[in-house]
This record gives sequence, structure tokens and C-alpha cells, in this order.
Amino acid sequence: MTFWALFSYLKPHRLALWVILFLLIAETGISLLIPYLVGQVTQLIVEPQAFTTPVIWLVLGWVALLIAQMLLRYQTGFRTNRIGAKVLQYMSCHIHTHIHALPMQYFSDHRKGAIVALLSNDVHVISFFLTGVLTGVIPALLLIIGVSVMLWLLNPMIAAVIIGCVPLFFVLVRILSRAIKPLAEQVTHTQANGVALVADTVQQMSLLKAFNREASVNQAFANNAEQLFELRKRMLHTQAFITPFIQLCIALGILGIVLLSVWHFQQHSIDLAQMITLLLYGALFAKPMGVLAGLYGQVQQAQGAASRIIGLLNTPIESHDEQLPRIDSEGALRGCVSLTAVGFAYPDRAPILHDIDFTVPAGTVGVIVVAILTTPVKFTGDSSITRSIISPLSSGTVPVIVPATKDEAA
Repeated sequence: MTFWALFSYLKPHRLALWVILFLLIAETGISLLIPYLVGQVTQLIVEPQAFTTPVIWLVLGWVALLIAQMLLRYQTGFRTNRIGAKVLQYMSCHIHTHIHALPMQYFSDHRKGAIVALLSNDVHVISFFLTGVLTGVIPALLLIIGVSVMLWLLNPMIAAVIIGCVPLFFVLVRILSRAIKPLAEQVTHTQANGVALVADTVQQMSLLKAFNREASVNQAFANNAEQLFELRKRMLHTQAFITPFIQLCIALGILGIVLLSVWHFQQHSIDLAQMITLLLYGALFAKPMGVLAGLYGQVQQAQGAASRIIGLLNTPIESHDEQLPRIDSEGALRGCVSLTAVGFAYPDRAPILHDIDFTVPAGTVGVIVVAILTTPVKFTGDSSITRSIISPLSSGTVPVIVPATKDEAA
């Protein structure tokens, strides 16, 4: 599976995406009509004798377009967020099901908290990218195309200058944004590690308290937070320069449109209404340019989260081709678990288990029977005995004895 294969999560929503695309096209059309309508209103004010339509009807049409644009944006936002929530649900369930099918070796090689981070941090990043970011790119591209066409119809020379500067603008943005890619990947990785630390801490809280490990865990979390702060500071330093640089380029572009429009107006090649329309289209052209300029950093962040999800999904699942041995089959299970003089005590506290001795042979089921206490401290010892099999002891030994066969000994 590759990064682009994650787009398959959008396939069940193709019809809804086509509806959203139609709404985006309609909203873009209204955005392109408004500057033209403003130019017509200006022309009507300057030369009222050239129009038979009262200005009030043009103003009412303008207001109607603004209301329609607001309703289209509401529908687009609602439908996009609903698809995003559905993609998040399906992706989380798919990854959760895949995790259950993985072999136990995977869980031995990976921290449990890192797996939790996949289902929390990384899945949210990918879901937002697939719906929120991409649905913002589509209207930006449509707006750039539409504004370019309208500028060309109004004045081919100005349109050619603006369109010719677009590739140069994105080349400069990409050069400046190269430093963001490694930083974005490290930030995403460190955020996921923070989630993993919290998940591990919550899961092992009883053991951490039992062995007084709170200070070391807190220090590990503080070190991760400090590392995350340093990475974010470096990335924000780069972004703090890129953002005003983009704004400077856009402002210079608008200034160029203003100067060209004024020059053409002075040469009487365009009238006042056309000049105002050109200026409004130039300002409208700046909005999608800023959106597309910020896309590069968002793609890098999404790729960092996607690499971990893809690594999980590419891990082969557990094979069930071989018949597992039956518990009651002869020779399938050997050995025993034996506790000898086991005792247990929390640090700086009195012992709570003394001289526990028992043996559980292979293939048998043992039951720990404890008394039900009614005192305020309702300690029975059953869970501590169970933990002592896999945890450090205060005293005693817990050998897992597996006698070798004659062939194995040879």
C-alpha cells in the first residue's frame, strides 16, 4: 500500500463527492460573478444613460448572490465534514480489525502506546487531509482557472503577466518550504510518541505506583514535550518567514495589477468599470494562491502520519493455515509453573504475601481461592499472585520448567 492508496477510503462516497464538486463549482461561479456585477454597478453610476436596468435591481441581484453563496458554503461544509467523520469511522474500524489479525510478534516489537497513537493522532490527520484539505484545494484551483479566464476576456496582456508569474511563485514557495518536510515528519512522530507515553502510563499505572516509577515516567514525558517544543519552534520559525513572504508576493502582484490597470485606463484602452473589475479579480486571484501555497506543508504532515499507517497495514496478518495443537493432545504441552516461597511487598511497606508454594502442571487448570474481606482494605492477594508469575518478586522464585525430550537433549 502507498500514500495514494489511502484515497480508496473515499470510494464509498463518490456520489456525495460529486455533489460537493457541483456545489463548489456553483460557489466558484458566484465568486466570479460578483466582481463583474460590481463593475456593472460602477458603469451604471458613471454612465446611467447607457443602462435601462435600475441600479436597485443590480444591487438586489448582488445581495441574492451573496445569500446563495452563503447557503452553498453551508452545504459544502456540512457535507464535507460528514464525509470526513464517516471516513474517520471506517478507517479506524479497518485499522482496528487489522491490528487484531496481526501476529503476536508485532506486539512484542512495537509499543502498545504507538499502536494507540495510530488510532488517535494519525487517523485524524489522514481523515482531515482527505476531506478538509483536498476539498479546499478544489475550489482554489477552480477559482484560479475562472479568474484567469475572466482576466483574459477583460485584458489579455494583464492576464498573461499574472498567469506567467504563477509558476515562479510556486517555485519560490517550494524552495523555501523544503525545510518544513523533515520538521513536519519529526513533529508528527514526536506527537505520536507523546500519545504512546500516555497510553503506556495509563495501562501500567498500578505497576508504576507499586515500584515508585512515577518520577522516571514524568521525566520521559517532559523530555518528549521539550523535544516537541524545539521541533515546533524550528518549524514555526520557518513558517513565520514563509507566511509574510507569500503575503509580500501577493501584495506585489496586486500592486502590479493596479499599476497595469491604471496605465491602461490612462491610455483609454479600458474604462473605469473595467479597471475596477480588473482590480477585484486581482484581489480574488490572491486568495486561492495563498491556499495552494500552504498546501505543501499540510501534504508533508499527512505523509508522516500515512507512513506509519501504511507500515501497519502492510504488516502480514497472522496465518491460520496450520492446525494449532489441541490442549488435551498427548505431548502438546509440557512443563509446569512452580512458585516456591514467594513473598510480595510494595516498596517501604510491610509484606502482603508470605511463603506461597504451589505447582501448576502442563495441561491443567488451577484456581486461586481467596477469602472475601469486609475490612476497609479489601486485599485478597489473588491478583498479586498472578502478577508475581511475570513480575519482579520481593522474595521467592517462579521457575517455568519445560523438561527436554530425549531428542532435544541430544
